[in-house]
Amino acid sequence: MDDCASSKLSKLSVKKIFLKLPVKLRLYTPLIIGIIVAAAIVILSSLFNFNSTFISVLIILIFSVIVFFITEVSIHRFLKQLEVSNKKLLSAREALKESENRFRSLFNSITDDIFLIDYDLNIIEANRQACETLGYTMDELLSMKIPDIRPASMKETILTNRDKIYQTGKLSYETELITKDGISIPVELNYRLIEYNNIKYILGVARNISERKKLERKILSAVIQAEEKERERLSKDLHDGLGPLLSAIKIYLNELVSGEIDNKEKEEMNKYSLELIDEAILTTRVVSNNLMPRVMSNYGLVKAIESFCKKINLTHKTTIHFNSVNYSSVDQTTELIIYRVVNELLNNTIKHASAQQVCILLEVKENILTLTYEDDGIGFDFDKMLNDPKTGMGLKNIISRIKSVDGIILTDKPAGKGCKIIIRVKTEI
Repeated sequence: MDDCASSKLSKLSVKKIFLKLPVKLRLYTPLIIGIIVAAAIVILSSLFNFNSTFISVLIILIFSVIVFFITEVSIHRFLKQLEVSNKKLLSAREALKESENRFRSLFNSITDDIFLIDYDLNIIEANRQACETLGYTMDELLSMKIPDIRPASMKETILTNRDKIYQTGKLSYETELITKDGISIPVELNYRLIEYNNIKYILGVARNISERKKLERKILSAVIQAEEKERERLSKDLHDGLGPLLSAIKIYLNELVSGEIDNKEKEEMNKYSLELIDEAILTTRVVSNNLMPRVMSNYGLVKAIESFCKKINLTHKTTIHFNSVNYSSVDQTTELIIYRVVNELLNNTIKHASAQQVCILLEVKENILTLTYEDDGIGFDFDKMLNDPKTGMGLKNIISRIKSVDGIILTDKPAGKGCKIIIRVKTEI
């Protein structure tokens, strides 16, 4: 048992020593051992006079055994390493394929149109959305150039824009793309210069802004109509309010200078004229106050809203709770717009919402003015109201006013559960 264990240990030790040798030395080991053994046999044969044929056969057999033993270990190790390498290579290929599939899936799931363009403006790659937007198959699109999908009037600027992209590395602008059917689609183009395989390409992302353009046209129309409505109201106030008073004053003055009336009638006409002048002054103040509330110009936005809410609360139809947090005055244009928006929202609530309670919060935090308006009325569908030309004028006026100061409007409640509108305007205090 001890001899057997000792033999195994010695074999293992020899194998370990051999495997620790450098690769080149292991390759020459069989030859070295063979030469040593052959030399030993030749020496022994000369000493003991062995037959030369027998010695030759014996040398070949011993050499073959040694070569087999040595090379068998190396080949086995080589094959094992080759198997491990093949597994790693297969795993790397599968990972690469999975990564490519994931990238392709993400590339095609993006809702914007994506184009990869070379210096000559050839379309090298495009995503599925680009094909759907333009109406071309992938093969058709990849055989085209960027000028082929742009309006003819804009083709002269394409080369100029390409040079700008290669100089600055990026470019953004609004333009149009032409579909296979000849339809023009307004888009916002964002270009970036990228490098792939040491070649520079242009990566273009086109976002369809058709809906945004429609909304901008609606807002512009609402602004124009609101301005016309304001002019009409002002004209009516002046014509129906101030006009008759001035006409009456003119009549009295003509009678006074005519000299056909006695002193008593002159005194009465003077008195009536002064009363009409006082009324005309008051009417002028009312008209002026409608254009720019006096309380706001004198005391600011918070006091103006408080005064307006107090007047509505006196009717006992709707209770308005107004609160301001950390508010300090901002620019007058923004304050006037916020005041008009509050007026419009309260007007809509009183007329249409059947609300019992209204909560208004005005605050400024980190240069962001936030107006939160909430009521417990019947609510409304924001998008439906906006697209209705008959009933959405007030809402469009609000949007146009807020857009004019780069503000945003958010709604936070569905129809039938009251109304909550949040308005945010960035402003420098």
